[in-house]
Amino acid sequence: MPAPSPAEYLVLCFTGTALLHQAACRLALRPWLASAGEHWTARARRFFQFRKTAALCLFSSIVTAFTFSGCAAGGPISGWAVFFCVFGAVIFSAFWIGRIHEPRLTLPVYLRSQLKTTGILIAVIAPVLWVIFSTSENLEPADWIRLGAAIAIFCLFQTGCWLLLMPGRTTHPMNARLAPIVADEAAKAGVPSVRAWVEESFMANAVAVFYIHSVVVTSRGMEVLDDDELRAIVRHELAHLTESAAVRVMRLVGLLPLFAFAFVHPVFHRFGLTGLALLFPAFFLSMRIPRSVARKMEERADKMSVAGGTEGPVYARALEKLYEANRIPAVLRGRQIHPNLYDRMIAAGITPDYPRPLPPARFHWTGVLALLPVVPAYVQIVDWLVHKHR
Repeated sequence: MPAPSPAEYLVLCFTGTALLHQAACRLALRPWLASAGEHWTARARRFFQFRKTAALCLFSSIVTAFTFSGCAAGGPISGWAVFFCVFGAVIFSAFWIGRIHEPRLTLPVYLRSQLKTTGILIAVIAPVLWVIFSTSENLEPADWIRLGAAIAIFCLFQTGCWLLLMPGRTTHPMNARLAPIVADEAAKAGVPSVRAWVEESFMANAVAVFYIHSVVVTSRGMEVLDDDELRAIVRHELAHLTESAAVRVMRLVGLLPLFAFAFVHPVFHRFGLTGLALLFPAFFLSMRIPRSVARKMEERADKMSVAGGTEGPVYARALEKLYEANRIPAVLRGRQIHPNLYDRMIAAGITPDYPRPLPPARFHWTGVLALLPVVPAYVQIVDWLVHKHR
């Protein structure tokens, strides 16, 4: 059988990724669909398995597509072409999946959301991928210049200053409700010159953007929260804006271990598989420090949100509404950046009127289905590394 051309290979990648995503995600959604009428915490546990399966589909497809891209005839395929082909297939498939669990989703709204999300994702990972693919085995001076430029671009994006250039930031109709609440709570907390705006999204969320002194609340968050609950969430975000300069620097610098992967080629060239075996654990260990700092800051913000003593029940109710709207489990495994909802509600002074839910299962068979394409890719990667090392 002749090898496919680069164009044929990309078509196969797109089709295979879309079909895998559709099959695995639809199967993963079936338990959630069958759980209608159950308590929201039970349904969120089932929906979490769907989210995990969707993420595994993307990971599996990217690994497999890159691994076998060399099998195409007629020359090498651009890594960017492979990445955007797979990512585009997932976006294409995700719309039809999204219509199942979010009936209000329309194609124009979905496309605008994905365009924005994809742009942010590209801005985050593009500098990292740039240095990974361009760094030579011997670390030439040009490699260090590229690395420095990539880190500078990455840090500039992480500050969020680009958000001030986003069109429509000040024109959302819900801004008229949010702005006075933020201004009032900022005055009480002694936090000057806080920007506030509403971001259109189906996710219910609020975010503090430290470096531009801003509080952003999504339109879905505005819908599910009443004014008192919104004030409680705003107080939490304003508490983040009072973090020290050292913490803000740590939050920014703490993301730089991602650039450790820029040294994959030189490390493998010099130390072989042993070097790679040490590089990846070193990365994950180095990420624990910024995660620990972020966790402490979340706990601090929670305490400051209920410092008056009477706001606890309102804040706990607001958190529960956000988790329920986003279908996030009340209890998750491991140590997350945000404490579990159940623990946050108790810390706010309320014991939920339901038993502590179990966390989602570690594994689900649809996740295994999503990872099946990685098996031949893994064999191919090991075989290539072994032969190259020899």
